[in-house]
Amino acid sequence: MRLLVSVRPYITLIAHHLTTNRFIGALSNSGRKAANMAGFYKGLQSAGAAVWWRLDGTRRPYDAIFGATWGVLAGGLVVAAPVVLFLVRDTTALEDDLRDTDERGDVVDEAKAV
Repeated sequence: MRLLVSVRPYITLIAHHLTTNRFIGALSNSGRKAANMAGFYKGLQSAGAAVWWRLDGTRRPYDAIFGATWGVLAGGLVVAAPVVLFLVRDTTALEDDLRDTDERGDVVDEAKAV
């Protein structure tokens, strides 16, 4: 039982990262777009960690930090829900995937043929 209690946070963390990476990957088939989105996500994650580290360093009450953390989580879910519901699809057409990039469809088709 003690092992399950000590492993539970790691299982939650792994599930969170797998879900986040799945959604980022599902937004595009392009490695370039996915890398940009992952970099943006990691930047926000690092900025949030710096804010919570600073709040802890100023000796704020833990209840306030806990409440602020859950508030940011709830706000993030409100922002992420429309993205997940409306933009994550099972497949992406090549034309849609190459929009706003400098890649061409004929080059991608030739690379798949090889």
